[in-house]
Amino acid sequence: IEGTGVGLALTKGLVDIMQGKISATSTYGKGTCFTVTIPQKVIEDELVGSEADAVTGEGEDKDFIAPDASILVVDDNEMNRKVVRGLLKPIQAEVDTADGGEEMLGLIRERHYDIIFLDHLMPMMDGIDALTRMKEDKDHLNQDTPVIVMTANAIRGMKAKYLESGFTDYIGKPIDPDLLFDMVRRYLDEDLIKKAEKNTEEGVGGILPPVEGIDWNMALTTATNIRMVRDLVKTFCDTAKRELADLNAYYDKCAMGNDEAALALYRVKVHAMKNSAALVGAPELSEMARALEAAADRKDLIYIRDHHGAYAESYGKIARVLQREVVGSDEEKTMSNGELLNNLVLAEQALNSYDTLTLNDLMLELGSSSFSGEEMEQLVISLQEAVRDFDKDRFFEVAEKIRGLANE
Repeated sequence: IEGTGVGLALTKGLVDIMQGKISATSTYGKGTCFTVTIPQKVIEDELVGSEADAVTGEGEDKDFIAPDASILVVDDNEMNRKVVRGLLKPIQAEVDTADGGEEMLGLIRERHYDIIFLDHLMPMMDGIDALTRMKEDKDHLNQDTPVIVMTANAIRGMKAKYLESGFTDYIGKPIDPDLLFDMVRRYLDEDLIKKAEKNTEEGVGGILPPVEGIDWNMALTTATNIRMVRDLVKTFCDTAKRELADLNAYYDKCAMGNDEAALALYRVKVHAMKNSAALVGAPELSEMARALEAAADRKDLIYIRDHHGAYAESYGKIARVLQREVVGSDEEKTMSNGELLNNLVLAEQALNSYDTLTLNDLMLELGSSSFSGEEMEQLVISLQEAVRDFDKDRFFEVAEKIRGLANE
């Protein structure tokens, strides 16, 4: 049972066995810091923790591949989708992704998948609702496909509840690579499994520089190598501005206007941002998001009002530092009005043809750019919100305002 202090007692016992010490300092209302000191001998003076010590090759070799298998990954967080795709790369399966339940329901009508990994906590339609609608639809091509829920909800008893809801199995977040491979092996048909050749691809993406507030070992617990970490860091930086704009918009509605629907969306968004921070090795940032998520869950608007600003500032700061130290530059691209208008035409075409991949790419480019003035910046944010909600009327209304402002 959580909350009885057994974990701390066990920790003290382990520390004592190693002739160490554990101490604590605590400030009411702020938190507690536990410090563990364990005596160690210096064996060699050479540095440890280099690239060679951390990872070798393009991911860990697996004893099987499944090049004819098709897998669908459904998650509203782009970084989570990239993680699963990256982890599955060694088995050579074809991996499709969807950013929500609606897109998933469309894809399963178009093709058969051998496994579907479905996130639980998503905006608009969560994983349980998406699975329910999937089971109610008798016309799609995945009537017997195993559906595995992905969730950070590790509360005891939740696995049984997910299985009762109709999921085939459960995998926790952050994703454990070995558990993911075991699950894929377990649920793929035997005729899709083939013996793997030894991986001979070289290079893991260079050495990661030290960055204050970042624990690269934490990032490498999920990512298979440094190249994958760099890819996740780039995605984190590219999407940071958009993520913060969404979160701030929900904050304005729920904290200032007591909008319960906005509060629910705030919780879902900060949950996703919590996971993104963990994936790039930012433990303090992830913990700040966890606390805000818990506050939103218990509808504690006082805590959210007191801590949202500091979290948003920290998120932006980490993104800027990672952009400069890892991605390569902290200079934000300024998009001219001409480029913006061209992208606007492409976005309208993509919206009308339901081309979500192109639309997503265009919104990512807008999210990583600055524009000619504060008014234009706000209009572009409104455009992104309309795309996120797939509100076509709002999209075209904002598009006309952008054109008018650009042509002044």
